[in-house]
Amino acid sequence: MNFINRNIGAPSLFLSKARTFVAAALLSLPALLRAQHPPTTPANPAAGQALFTKLCSGCHGADGHGTEQGPALVGNRRVPRTAEKLRDLIHSGIPSAGMPAFNLPVDQLSALTTLVESLNAPAADTALAGDPAPGEHFFFGKGECSSCHMVNGRGKPVGPDLSDLGKTRSVDEIRTALLQPSARIAPGYELVTVKTRNGQAIRGFIKGRSNFDIRLQDLNGNFHLLREGDVLAVDEQKQSVMPPVKATSEELNDLLVYLSRLTGVKPGVPIPADVEESGGITFSRIVNSKPGDWLTYNGKLSANRYSDLTQIDVSNVAKLVPKWTFSIELWRQFYPDNSYFNHKLEAFGLEVTPLVADGVMYVTGPNSVYALDPRTGRQIWAYSRPRSPQVMVGDAALGRNRGVAILGDKVFMVTNDAHLIALNRTTGRVVWEAVMPDEPLHYGSTVAPLVVKDLVIAGVSGGDWGIRGFISAYKASTGERVWRRWTLPEPGERGSETWQGDGNPAALGGGATWLTGSYDPETDTLYWPTGNAYPDSDDRNRKGDNLYTDCVLAMYPSTGELKWYYQFTPHDVHDWDSTEPPVLVDAWYQGQDRKLLLHANRNGFFYVLDRTN
Repeated sequence: MNFINRNIGAPSLFLSKARTFVAAALLSLPALLRAQHPPTTPANPAAGQALFTKLCSGCHGADGHGTEQGPALVGNRRVPRTAEKLRDLIHSGIPSAGMPAFNLPVDQLSALTTLVESLNAPAADTALAGDPAPGEHFFFGKGECSSCHMVNGRGKPVGPDLSDLGKTRSVDEIRTALLQPSARIAPGYELVTVKTRNGQAIRGFIKGRSNFDIRLQDLNGNFHLLREGDVLAVDEQKQSVMPPVKATSEELNDLLVYLSRLTGVKPGVPIPADVEESGGITFSRIVNSKPGDWLTYNGKLSANRYSDLTQIDVSNVAKLVPKWTFSIELWRQFYPDNSYFNHKLEAFGLEVTPLVADGVMYVTGPNSVYALDPRTGRQIWAYSRPRSPQVMVGDAALGRNRGVAILGDKVFMVTNDAHLIALNRTTGRVVWEAVMPDEPLHYGSTVAPLVVKDLVIAGVSGGDWGIRGFISAYKASTGERVWRRWTLPEPGERGSETWQGDGNPAALGGGATWLTGSYDPETDTLYWPTGNAYPDSDDRNRKGDNLYTDCVLAMYPSTGELKWYYQFTPHDVHDWDSTEPPVLVDAWYQGQDRKLLLHANRNGFFYVLDRTN
């Protein structure tokens, strides 16, 4: 299915050959009349229809689909989408394009504006009658739509993701895309065949092109990052890869009902467990990464950040020169102008560790992910979302983000308001979204998630502002939470005796988990560092060691159950988080082979622990 980008065309609304105004009405069609949403301004629909018939139908047709004298208004992306802009255009006209001004009384202008506005209303705002269930069954069954399209994590990422189609397209646009898919092909999905000098003929979609390179997605969703010198010819086929839908009138209506109800992935709602994975990065490949891949935040699950590549060494490292740059937008223009943010911004910058998988590099910025060609720095796709203004303190409020995790066909990242989201690696569209905290409070997140087996694990920030820290694990395939390990005990739980005073440790807060942990496949142990207690320097209500702050926690990754812990700074009053990478090594130490955990702590000591106990 192909859906044209909404942001196309010049500011002018219509290029009419003749005389009248430019508004039209699907409302003249009884079936489509029922499909339109209620007027957004007080107006009489009958009056609007009568005005349109009298003033506009001569050029734009009685049904709003245009004539030789004037363009169609139904499904026209150049029609302004707000009542205010429509009202101004109707009132002022476009004389240079043949559209006169209409100095109508206020009530008539309002009626006509409401009518035109309704023509291209998002499908989700309509009242299209029917049950979406049969349409969903057709989409994933007989219609074979899911063999190319994804909806809420289901299907294949060959064509455009349709998860929010009902919010971005009108009913008429969806209908046209189903019946005439080549009429309007979505940008980035024009079909081409690229012939290479080595004899390949790759059929797919060009996602980006310059004088030096082509970024091509084939019909299996794989990327081919080609240098211009590798390309012999590009055959642009000017048609959609999608055939017109074959359906009865009833099936077509059912499908329209289903597609019109699609409004995007719902935060906190896992996707169905029977969703088929479409290959990609396996966990065994993460455990045994090959040279040239960087598949997890620390390079390897042991967190040693060491590359086995040998091309760059002490003899030539001084010869390195910049190859390319890629700009990532920060949020400076969105921050409140106050002393807190102005001070924080003095030292703010990117802290991302890029991941590289199958020749694609993934980097993050504030609430954003970019898939890049690592040879050129050119963008393949980008995902971003607005800053969450309720996060007003800490690094998360600035938009700090340390990177992504990868498993299968998904890329995982956290947002500044502590949501964990999964993106499809081919499209960059959201597959599922988990809300990590039960209440917003001062929770944020800046951590690069960690993949362990079939789980994606992440932590939270905000410990300096009183949040109760935790680590959460989610099914990578569905977004369902599997377990959560709190870093502060409830009264009566193990460790609560280390909080002495009037305060409840769970209510006092601290123990943030904002840095990525490590994993030992041999012992099946997850290690995660924790932050300081809260308040960080005022300890009047938190006497004692304050477990499990300033610790490394060793856990069973399948349940989050604690195996053991080590507290580096009991009763911390200096803000000495233990959030440094827990590095795992096997070495001869003190006369025997040992499984060790190395930790350089902020308290000034370097620790060597037996990681088995």
